[in-house]
Amino acid sequence: DAAALGARLVPDARIVLIGGGFIGLEVAASARMRGCRVTVLDAAPRLLGRAVPEAIATRVHALHEAQGV
Repeated sequence: DAAALGARLVPDARIVLIGGGFIGLEVAASARMRGCRVTVLDAAPRLLGRAVPEAIATRVHALHEAQGV
């Protein structure tokens, strides 16, 4: 699956990820590094809602936003 996904992460590809957990955000970061246009959608009010405290989630959100996600 990773090899198939990697082949699609080409510059200017539009990528929409559903879920703002660790895996989705890692894919988002990798896609941005390859020049993709990335959007992350999550039904929860914040990223990493079940995994980390709000302060950390806020910093992760800001980092991804600064990188164009």
